[in-house]
This record gives sequence, C-alpha cells and structure tokens, in this order.
Amino acid sequence: PGSDLAKKMERQLKPAWGGDYGNLVADLKAGNLTDRVKLALFNEVTGIHPVDAAHMPPAYVRNPKYRLAYTLKSFMLRHINFMRTELIGDIRKAKTATEYKDAWKTYATYVTLFGGTTMAASTFKDFALGRDITLSDNMVDSMVQTLTGINRFQMYQARNIFSDNSYKAQTAFYNFLGSTLIPAKPAMDIWADMNKFSKEGPEGVGYGLYSESLRNVPVVGKPLYWRLGEGSEKEAKKKAKKTHQLLPSNPNTTIEIVY
Repeated sequence: PGSDLAKKMERQLKPAWGGDYGNLVADLKAGNLTDRVKLALFNEVTGIHPVDAAHMPPAYVRNPKYRLAYTLKSFMLRHINFMRTELIGDIRKAKTATEYKDAWKTYATYVTLFGGTTMAASTFKDFALGRDITLSDNMVDSMVQTLTGINRFQMYQARNIFSDNSYKAQTAFYNFLGSTLIPAKPAMDIWADMNKFSKEGPEGVGYGLYSESLRNVPVVGKPLYWRLGEGSEKEAKKKAKKTHQLLPSNPNTTIEIVY
C-alpha cells in the first residue's frame, strides 16, 4: 500500500472496477486465482494481443469480406494502439514530475524489451538460414518494427524502391504495396517465377531450386531457399557489394596484407 506500483495500478484499474477494486486487490494479495483475477489478467492480455473479434477494430467486425486485409497485422496494429493509448497516453496524462518520469521510464522499458526480443528473433533466423548477420542493422530494423509495425520484408522493399535499377525499384514498390494491403507474398513469388520461366525457361528457375516460390514451402522451403537456392545468390551479391564498398576507389592504391 502506498507504493508507486500500487498507486499506478489503482489509477489504471479502479475506474473500471469501481467498488469491486478492493476485492480484486485482496485476491491478488492472498494469491487466490478467482474469477476477478482471471478477468483482470484477461483484460491485460487483450490490451496487447487480440484474442477474438471483440478486440479487433470496428472496421474489421463490420466488414467480414475485407478481413483478409488484417491477416498477419492484427497483433502489430494492437501493439501500436497499445503504445498510443497506454504508454504515450500516460505521458500525456502525467501531472507531476514523478508521474512524468515514471511514464517515460515505462515507455523506454517497453520499447527496449520489445525491440530487444525482436532483434534476438531476427538474428536467430538469420543464423539458422545462413544469412549474413549485421547486428547494427538488426538493431535499427527491430526499433523500426517496434515503433511503426512495419516488418523486415516491407523495410527491405522500401529500400529497394529507391534503387537505380528501374525494374528492381518497380518490383519492390509492388511488393511493398501488396504486402501492406494483403498478405500477397506467395502470389508475388509465383508471378516472379512465371516471368523468369517465360524469359529463361526451366534453367531460369534452376528447375525449382532457384525459384522464389521455394521459400513458401512449409518446413524445408526457407532453409533450402537461403542456403542452396536464390537466397544464397542474393547473400553472395550482398557480401560482394559490401566488399566492393570497403575497397579503395583509387585503382592505383595497393593493399598490404599482413600475415
């Protein structure tokens, strides 16, 4: 009683629980998993993670035909809404220096933990798939994901939109737009393979091994794509580009290698 945590909990929960708030606190202190405690926990979880249609936006509930647009986006939309209403909301509502400091501390802690776990997951995926690991890039990507909800694929496509290669830029634009509106990545990969097949024949897609669609095969698709297929070629080009950027621009410059 009287602690900063107790005051914060009272400020957040008492308006919703009213006269039953005291009973909730008593249950929590006694360690009793009552219906009140279960309901309070359920409300906390659904504040970040939607578990049914009641916790989705009104547009989702009222338009069943357009729910495909929310596929693979519901969690991040809820996450962004939680940051806006709860974390940033606490900063706006702060009246004293202590409340202001605590609100900013909570915001920074949440962003750090969410971004850190996102970075760890991305780094592990890169390691498992044999992709080049750059911790600084992964850190920036994870912070962008945390603050905006944009995933890594969308970030990569957004960067390629400004490529000097017009075909690559156009493809990246359509990929970014398609992945933002609906989960159309498999369809885009099939379209890319059809274009490559029509121009180069079976050799163009390596008789399946170098097809973009390979990564959409459950379980084995992504490892094969990134370790043996088209993904390995992309990683090799990326490493070659980085090596070229590190080399001196003056062709007459010599590099001394010390053994």
